[in-house]
Amino acid sequence: MSILEYRDRFIDSLGFGLDRFQLDAIEAVDQRVNVLVSAPTGSGKTLIANYAIGRELEREQRTFYTTPLKALSNQKYHELGELYGAGRVGLLTGTFRSIAEHDCCHDDRGAAQHASHGVGSTERPRTCGARRSSLPPRSVSRRCLEEVLILTPPAVRFVALSATIGNADFLGEWFTQVRGPTTIVVEKTRPIELHNHVAVMKRGQPTADIVDLLDGPRLSDEARRIDNSMKATRRFRPGPKWQGPKSSAPPPPFRAPRRSELMQALERDDLLPVIVFIFSSRRVR
Repeated sequence: MSILEYRDRFIDSLGFGLDRFQLDAIEAVDQRVNVLVSAPTGSGKTLIANYAIGRELEREQRTFYTTPLKALSNQKYHELGELYGAGRVGLLTGTFRSIAEHDCCHDDRGAAQHASHGVGSTERPRTCGARRSSLPPRSVSRRCLEEVLILTPPAVRFVALSATIGNADFLGEWFTQVRGPTTIVVEKTRPIELHNHVAVMKRGQPTADIVDLLDGPRLSDEARRIDNSMKATRRFRPGPKWQGPKSSAPPPPFRAPRRSELMQALERDDLLPVIVFIFSSRRVR
C-alpha cells in the first residue's frame, strides 16, 4: 500500500477532519524524519502517534510508545491492542533489551511475547540504551529524555509529543543535532478549556466539597472565602499545626480530604476518571 493510500485510509477511518498541525505532523512522519510536536492538552497529539505506529506496522517495522507514567502505559497498552490487535502489542517491563533489534520483550500481561509494537514508561528505552553504553543504569531523572535521544541507535526515528514545551524551536535545533533532520510542529490553540478546582472537607461535614478555584483570572468567591477562613484560624494558632483540645486556638474550619473522600466526591460530581499523583512508593498499592 502506498503512503497516500494508507494516509487516506487512516483519515477516513477517523470520521472527522484533521487540524492543520496534525496534517503537517503526519506529512513529516511520511517523509521519514523526526517529528517534534508542541500542542495543548486535548488537541489530538496522540492521533499523530497512532498514525506513525500504524504506518510502521504496515511496513513490518517495530515501534515503541513511551509514556511518563506507568498508569498511562497500561492505558495505551489496551488502547493500541484494540486498535492494532492484541497479538501485535506488548507491555514492556524490565526484561526488554533493545528497541532497535528484534529482541523478545517480556509482557507481564501474558500476551504478545514477540510483539511488533511495545508500550512502556520512559525508563524502558533509557535502560536498554544504558546497557549498550558505559553509563551505569540508574533511576530515571529529568535527564532521562536526553539520554534516550543520545543513546538510541541512529536508525530509530522519534515522534515526540508534548504539551509543555516553551522553547520548541530551541529544542528542535538540539533534536536535529543529536538525531538528524527534525520537523517542528507548533499549535497554540487550546480546543479544550482547562478548569482548576480545590477540594476541601468542611469541619463536621461528611463529604468533600469540590469548588472552582478561579473565576476568570482571579480567585473565585468560594475559594477566597475558604482561604480567608484558614488565614483567620492560623492567626490564632501557636504553631504550624493545630495542637488539639489543649490549645486555645480554634480548630481549622477545613482540612484536605483523604484520597477515598476525594474519589467519592469526584464520582459524585461526575469528574472521573482521574490520575492521582502519590509521591511515595510505599503508599502506592
